Amino acid sequence: MTNIPVTVREGDYESFISRLYLFVIVGLLVGSLIGVAGLIFQWRLPVPMAAALTLLGIYVLTGINHIDGLSDTADGLITSGPRDKKIRSMKDVHAGAGGVLAIGLDLLFLYAMVSVFATSSLPLLFPLLAAEICAKAAMITVIAFGRSMGPGMGAVAMAAAKKSHYVAGLIVACVVIMAATLVTGTLATGIPAWRIWLAGFAALLSPLVVAGALMSAADRNFGGVNGDVMGAANEIGRVAALVVMGVVLWMRF
Repeated sequence: MTNIPVTVREGDYESFISRLYLFVIVGLLVGSLIGVAGLIFQWRLPVPMAAALTLLGIYVLTGINHIDGLSDTADGLITSGPRDKKIRSMKDVHAGAGGVLAIGLDLLFLYAMVSVFATSSLPLLFPLLAAEICAKAAMITVIAFGRSMGPGMGAVAMAAAKKSHYVAGLIVACVVIMAATLVTGTLATGIPAWRIWLAGFAALLSPLVVAGALMSAADRNFGGVNGDVMGAANEIGRVAALVVMGVVLWMRF
């Protein structure tokens, strides 16, 4: 889930993936690191450079496995024809037009939203922390409720998942994001506190919508979900949370 080196012993992987709340805790740690870096960039650098370096930090820290899953999923979804053809496209090691477009849009929206937040009076720590937690919430929703399309690491994760651990993960996500929202709403200037609080609440709902839409599309096209769809949930969940927060914060109503 990250590029941070850790010592892994036999049985550690199975132990980790069976505890879905740990995904959210990883999101909290990663989001905190990225958020602090983004905040420093926001204070010291021009907005375009701050946004670009923040994106670089995200993928240096988290790797490209998830965005590769997004690419593979998009390739499968846009392929016309029977299900087995779509699955072959999904598992092709070469990125197709759908995958390239999906990666491009993902990075474009991510860069745009980080830039928007960086120009505001809102500290970048808040949206980046919330987005990373929401990314993991979308992923564990797919793991907890998705139907496996066949053998693989995704199937192992789904088989080991416990609904009680999923609920615990959502509780952790809610507590952290709402606490960050309350603190940010109290300290931020130039943006009404109620908008910040509403943005945090809306962000919490976004991973559920993302996961539901992805599971539905995967069921129709592939007969279930796999590790690629889980990676796609992470990438889309991150961007969706940022977009939703941005809309709530700056839409005129």
